[in-house]
Amino acid sequence: MSSIVDSQQEQYAFAERPIQFGFFAIFKVLRRNWIWLTLAMLLGLGAAYLALQVIQPKYAARSTIILAKVETRINPTETTIENSDTSLIHIETEIDFLRSVEFARKVASELNLISDTYFNPYLSATETPVPTDEQQFEAVLVRMLNSYTVERRGESLALDIRVRHPDAVMAAQLANTLSSTYIDDSLRDKKKAVQYSISELWDRITLLGGRLSEMEARLAELIRENELDDTSLGDELRAELNRLTSILNLARDQNASSIRINESKQRLAEVETKLEERTRAELTQSKLQRSLDADLARYQALVDRRNALETQIDFLQPDARQVTVASAPLKPATPNRPVIFTLGIAGGLIVGLALVLLRELFDRRVWTGTQTMQYLGLRTIGYVPRIRYWRKRDKQELFLSRTSRQENSPYQLALRSLLTLLSNQIRKKDSMVMAVTSALANEGKTTLTFSLAVSAAQEGHRVLLIDLDIHRHGLTRMSGCEIPKETPQEIWEDQNVFDAQIVPCTRFGQINLLSFAQDSIIPRRVFNTPRGKAILRKLRASYDVILIDTAPVLAADEANRLASLADFVILIARWGRTSEDALGTAAEALRFNQIPLAGVVLNDIDMRRYSLRDYGAHRAGGYYAYNNGYIYKPPR
Repeated sequence: MSSIVDSQQEQYAFAERPIQFGFFAIFKVLRRNWIWLTLAMLLGLGAAYLALQVIQPKYAARSTIILAKVETRINPTETTIENSDTSLIHIETEIDFLRSVEFARKVASELNLISDTYFNPYLSATETPVPTDEQQFEAVLVRMLNSYTVERRGESLALDIRVRHPDAVMAAQLANTLSSTYIDDSLRDKKKAVQYSISELWDRITLLGGRLSEMEARLAELIRENELDDTSLGDELRAELNRLTSILNLARDQNASSIRINESKQRLAEVETKLEERTRAELTQSKLQRSLDADLARYQALVDRRNALETQIDFLQPDARQVTVASAPLKPATPNRPVIFTLGIAGGLIVGLALVLLRELFDRRVWTGTQTMQYLGLRTIGYVPRIRYWRKRDKQELFLSRTSRQENSPYQLALRSLLTLLSNQIRKKDSMVMAVTSALANEGKTTLTFSLAVSAAQEGHRVLLIDLDIHRHGLTRMSGCEIPKETPQEIWEDQNVFDAQIVPCTRFGQINLLSFAQDSIIPRRVFNTPRGKAILRKLRASYDVILIDTAPVLAADEANRLASLADFVILIARWGRTSEDALGTAAEALRFNQIPLAGVVLNDIDMRRYSLRDYGAHRAGGYYAYNNGYIYKPPR
């Protein structure tokens, strides 16, 4: 038995397919899938083109305003105009104001955007019932807020107002209106605040003036009633009081009559009462005068503030000024065709890469000899290139040309390399008996078996073909012979019948064919009888190479039952078609039936594409050899 068969007696190892990374691995994957990637990018370009047809072109207009470095405002406590440096909070507040609904409402009303079909989608709609004006205006505000942006330019005080609209003129008009409305509103709000302060001051001045008038009237009445304007009257009363006090004391000293003393007392009491009333009136006058002076000072201060505000209102400046006036753009800003096409190509490439990755991950077909060794534990012993047929009727003639006439064709070189490998591994000195099978049908096993026979015959070997694929009889049909009617048991038990069933195929050299009846049953014991063993010994002595074509392992049972007649079995896998699962299951079935498996032969290889996956064969030089550079040892 051969060493190539001995290494396969252990159980085959089914390994999980790892994801291979690296520059050359990725390059080969991309190279062999370049058609899919190109189609994906073309689909991305098509999607980008359709997007450009759907997206409505919009023009972009920009106006720039610069906020004042100094913020002017009214101090509500002192009712004066104050100036302060513009802060970041003020800038952010102004941006929020420019993006507010109320500001947008004001601009929309000024431009009458409710009559614009772009801003008001209900104008072109046929909905019933028709939305109210308020509902339409709300829709206008939503569309308007989505049509412009306000951005701060770096750390400066400049604010860019950008507007996008399908109409270039309308885009510029809206940008300029937003700027002018903001500037006018800022000045109007300032003047309104000053006017309000002036009005408040006027109200306070009027109220205070009334109080002053009332206090002046009270003060005048007090002076008039108490004769406070006569400053000598107080002195006279005090002098009279002193005189009466002296008279009363003198009368008491001289023991005057009681009547005189009482008259003096009564007169003294009257003068004291008048002096007390005058003193009280003078105190009230002093208090009223102080209040009047204070209100007069307050009144004068309010009048001065009001006069100052009325003077400053004409010198108020807006909080911003427009430095860039938007003009109607000449070409639309969106859609950006280069960007969309680039995104379409990039998106298509990403989708294509994802599909290629999924295709590589889920592709379980056999593509390389390294793949069968690394993932299935099966050695690949041969690579057979594909024979291309221009027309189906040329298949037979071209096949004969490639197998019998073109001795140095790549197809023939691959066959001779396989025969050399197999013959060198056989330790016996007699003939080589080899069975050929596959996992499933249409793998090319019959064609390859016949080609091996032709190649061996060209080297001068005596070749016998045994067609045990009794369901299709591919070898019999290919050789041009008729299918016999005798069963295997009838042929094997009668020497004369057996000799008569071996027909020569002189067209292809020293090749003979042994076939059996269509769909007949081949009992296993037929070949194990003494008569059957004797016939097998005779065949080994008569022929150098015996090739047995059996039915596919997973399609029929003949391969598992009859392949043991051979020294070894080669398993045919069609390149890019046979799945790893089918090939591994077939090899496991042969191993379970203790059938010696020499290895796998990759058939029907497109060598122009094979180099994109592996370098086990060279397509330019016409030399196809088995992959002997990688020695795989299955686990025990």
